[in-house]
Amino acid sequence: MKSKKPLIKAEKIGLDIDGHSLLSNVSMEVYPEEIVCIIGPNGAGKTTLIRLLMGLEPISSGEIIRNKGLKI
Repeated sequence: MKSKKPLIKAEKIGLDIDGHSLLSNVSMEVYPEEIVCIIGPNGAGKTTLIRLLMGLEPISSGEIIRNKGLKI
């Protein structure tokens, strides 16, 4: 169990554009000093996920919670 509060937490986030689901039901937590790798084939949504987590794109569903004072 993690003792620290996560830097960022995504709960069941999704992104729909023009009736097409690009990401669906994605949940994750990133903790201080943790190394995270996102892997997958071209077009799988890796960059889109990062853009959502950074707040550069609005999510269609779910929730993203960023630790207060988090700078990306």
